[in-house]
Amino acid sequence: MAPRRKRKHGAKPGDLIEIFRDGYQHWVVYIGNNEIVHLTRDDPDGGKKARAKSRVDGTGEVKRENIWDVIGDSDFKVNNQLDDKYKRCKSEAIVKEARGMVGEERRYSLIDSNCEHFATELRYGKKESRQVRDRLTAAGVLASVCTCLLIVVTHLCFCCLKKEKEQ
Repeated sequence: MAPRRKRKHGAKPGDLIEIFRDGYQHWVVYIGNNEIVHLTRDDPDGGKKARAKSRVDGTGEVKRENIWDVIGDSDFKVNNQLDDKYKRCKSEAIVKEARGMVGEERRYSLIDSNCEHFATELRYGKKESRQVRDRLTAAGVLASVCTCLLIVVTHLCFCCLKKEKEQ
């Protein structure tokens, strides 16, 4: 394994850390002493890094790991994004609950029970995933645009056929 460059995370116990992976973000809860707790799905190749995109539904495991083993060379940031929306739980309570879940096998679903849902539920007592919400919103917009285009194309074809019949 290549030596890692020295980095600092700046997290305090109970903070959420967003880790930027290819195509998605992985979320973890910092519990102190360079340790995190997270809901993870191992990748199908047997790797140890979280690969939430590997499968859509099933089970995941709550793990306690060294922060740098999970972050690796990925970009990351402390992201307590919902602090303005929800009252956060006390840091001590977040850490205690997170530690108590380690080793549990839990339902995993990209749509309603992923690593971000897990992390936000620990911090705020509410499951929320903005990356899922944003992707579903984008999919809805795309579906609406496609439907409108289909209507326009159908109308144009109908008009052309009508003109041909009139001639």
